[in-house]
Amino acid sequence: MNKNISIKKKNRSKFTLTSVEILENDNLLTEHFYSSIENKALDAGGRHQIFNEEFKGGKHTLKAVYYWTEDGNSVKVSELLIPINISIGRIQLLELAFEKKGNKLSLKHHHFNFTIR
Repeated sequence: MNKNISIKKKNRSKFTLTSVEILENDNLLTEHFYSSIENKALDAGGRHQIFNEEFKGGKHTLKAVYYWTEDGNSVKVSELLIPINISIGRIQLLELAFEKKGNKLSLKHHHFNFTIR
């Protein structure tokens, strides 16, 4: 089934997203390096579709590795494991939402399923 993964920033969080990698079983599915223009678009409420390809049905575990900086300081790296279940006959959207709270950058994922009729 088709799997879409998009990136967004919540609450206009002030940080610079440097890059994002999406992996499955340590195999790189996609990666993107963010420019200052793309960061400004995300800050303004934009969304970036980082992945749109076919997945086999069943259970998968994705890993999002993200690099970010704040106020020109050194780049920090964090990661998140994301369990997903791909259902036949559905279009699926995985939204990765970044939010800055204090010194931490959290990444939350929201999984949406749409039935094909």
